[in-house]
Amino acid sequence: MKPLNSIALLLLTVFGATGCGSSGDNHLSSKSSQVDDKKVDDKKVTPGNTDIRISGTVEKGPFVIGSTVTINKLSEKGENTSTTLVTKTINDLGRFEFTATAGDILQITSTGYYRNEITGTLSKDVLTLRSLYEANDNGQQHANVNLLTHLTSTRALALIKNEGQTFEQAIANAEKEFRETFSSVIAAPQGADFASVSIFNSIDETDSAYLLTVSSLIYKYALTASAANNTASEAELTLLVNKLEEDFGADGNIDDTEALSALANMHAQIDPVTVTEHLKQWVADSGSAKIPDINTYLDSDQDGTANSLDTDDDNDGIPDAEDNQPYTAQLVSDDLSLTTKEDSPLEITVSSNSPLESPIQLTIQSQPQHGTLSGSYPNLSYQPNANFNGQDSFTFVLQQGDLLSREITANIVVSAVNDGPSIAGTPPTTVTAGQAYLFTPEVSDVDLDTLTFSVENLPDWAEFNENTGQISGTPVNTDAADYSGIKLSVTDGSISASLPVFGILVAYSPLAAPETLTTDVEQVSLKRYRVNLSWENVDFSDGYEFQFATEPTFSRPLMEKLTVGNELTFEHEVGKYVWRVRTVNPDGLAGE
Repeated sequence: MKPLNSIALLLLTVFGATGCGSSGDNHLSSKSSQVDDKKVDDKKVTPGNTDIRISGTVEKGPFVIGSTVTINKLSEKGENTSTTLVTKTINDLGRFEFTATAGDILQITSTGYYRNEITGTLSKDVLTLRSLYEANDNGQQHANVNLLTHLTSTRALALIKNEGQTFEQAIANAEKEFRETFSSVIAAPQGADFASVSIFNSIDETDSAYLLTVSSLIYKYALTASAANNTASEAELTLLVNKLEEDFGADGNIDDTEALSALANMHAQIDPVTVTEHLKQWVADSGSAKIPDINTYLDSDQDGTANSLDTDDDNDGIPDAEDNQPYTAQLVSDDLSLTTKEDSPLEITVSSNSPLESPIQLTIQSQPQHGTLSGSYPNLSYQPNANFNGQDSFTFVLQQGDLLSREITANIVVSAVNDGPSIAGTPPTTVTAGQAYLFTPEVSDVDLDTLTFSVENLPDWAEFNENTGQISGTPVNTDAADYSGIKLSVTDGSISASLPVFGILVAYSPLAAPETLTTDVEQVSLKRYRVNLSWENVDFSDGYEFQFATEPTFSRPLMEKLTVGNELTFEHEVGKYVWRVRTVNPDGLAGE
């Protein structure tokens, strides 16, 4: 079966359901529903011929072959009529063909999958675009469907229906209004009407470049929104296009300044080299398709000068002639040469340009071997390992959006410094007379310098070793006292270290009991005696504990007394008794 008959059968099925007329040769007519294999020859159309061959393309990027194209005939007031034709695109550049009658006002609607100029891939969902076109009696006519025709179609119909403008006036005014309201996103040429513009093969290539740039900006916006919202880019595209169409259609102005600003910001996100390569792949088999220069309107650095006229398209300070990525700004940061002293932290400030004016991330590629890093861009802190001196380094990369810097190296020289000695230990703070006192501090010096010790307020009974810092001695009761303000220090000749100031309390030793005890008894009555007791005085005594009992264990003494002197007198009845005395030292401790 011939392809034309296949289309005719499809149209018969469609129009059998809708009641609209069509001929098998894709002729828009309400008078006939017969299939006719006869084709109209473009070159034979004459001023009196009502069969006008019209061709066009459907482009977001180009719609794929087999995409549905529906042509509705409208009245002069822009109202739908009963005349409808359904056809399909016939190649992967979105081309379609049909015939109509001169003077017909047509609404062309297409739904299909499309090629994506940003990613180079096919869309995962379909998109619907519209265009308005008035057929004339020219032999060859082009009625394209694209984003520009879609965004202005609702507004043009409103001008026809509500303001009584002719089709030609409405199209011209709607397109003029669009160029003006969209100028904050992209400058527009005063070129051909949008229905005659195609990404490929427009009469004026600047028109093609304008359409390509608008299409790229809108889809890049959709990709960015889908990444932020975790949604499908195709859904974000449809949402944006429909919102812009509705907004513009209301009054010929796009009031959503936030969307316009976001679209303008997409200039910097588009790689024109990649877009151009995708277009080349699409037209590789066509041979005759012309590829527009997106740089005619793309302004990568948004400085108001299109790339084609700008010598530094990405405004990163690298002239395009020397820039390996002239349309995408590069993060530029120099290698670092840094110095610090041993054991001293180093504060590092990383400087870089900021092409995208968004946060910059710093990722460490290799850690330093002799220290630790902390912080985030642009402020890092390097802490060398304890007592390290010498060479160290680390590497990192910067990222801003999709931009990555080269690997940057930070070289660090850690200069040696004299490490002072350290001293530690807890000296005893009490000693009893007659017992030995000994303290040796713990010292270290990473430089292994010769160390010298010194002490302040050393007690007279103590000795000090200048080589080891040892304090030693055996105090006696004559040394009993509280010795304060002792300071033990060590030095390497330059740097000193000291223990906290401390004191030593020398306590009295327990004192021996008096060696000689004397008892003198004198009767004062029949059964009562006066008892005079005395004993020798003991050095350093502060008093004496006296006990008087009937048994030598003194388990139940009859009398106990603490006396300062060395004699005691009292009266007692007749009996056999024992007594004893213990010496009490100045600390209140009784001896044996």
